[in-house]
Amino acid sequence: MASSSEPSDIITLYIDPLSQASRAIQLFLGINGIDFDTKEIAFAEGSKEAEEFAKINPFKKVPVIAHKGNFVREGIAILRYLCSEFQVEDHWYPEDSLKRARVDEYLEWHHLETRAKSVIYIFSSSYQPVEESRLEQCRSKLDRSCDLIDKVWLQEGKYIAGEEISIADIVAATELEQLAMTDYDPRRGRPRLDAWMLRVRQDTNPLYDVVHNYLKEFCAARLKSLSASSCCWR
Repeated sequence: MASSSEPSDIITLYIDPLSQASRAIQLFLGINGIDFDTKEIAFAEGSKEAEEFAKINPFKKVPVIAHKGNFVREGIAILRYLCSEFQVEDHWYPEDSLKRARVDEYLEWHHLETRAKSVIYIFSSSYQPVEESRLEQCRSKLDRSCDLIDKVWLQEGKYIAGEEISIADIVAATELEQLAMTDYDPRRGRPRLDAWMLRVRQDTNPLYDVVHNYLKEFCAARLKSLSASSCCWR
């Protein structure tokens, strides 16, 4: 019998339910049947919880996982770790060097393109009052990133890295879903991207919808609040 002092094989996943990277990890763990516990982190300035979490991740960012007494930080690093540590289907992060390189190509591109452009657009559209000239610049850059997914990354296969779904697809799709917080629809005018997002959702449902429920509820509540505020100023 294992000693109670031994590090647990059960993963603890530290998340913020509005974090795209957190949802990607939740989705991957769920569809691969990997046991995990979830701990939501409230980042209120000065809170005891935030101070305790800073000991786990000095950057004060989620997601983070605790596994076998160790912490792994950063969403993509966590996905790679999970693919190495657990017996998951090869298509997620292939053993074949060239196939794996195709997945990694997108993951390296993702940081400064899909993610960066999406995050900047979301924050720019949230400023009140909105600076229209700045927002238009951000939209143009986001358009370019989404166009590249549609016309380059999805040009030759059903998925970003070929004919099978991989962690690259989960990372990209959950990122683009985050744009529901704005008026921007990445699917509009991009038939390949539209079909691919539907395909990823179908391949990973019902968990895909489950992990995005909080985001949808948040966006609905925010829209209702904005509508009420607008009415008050009429």
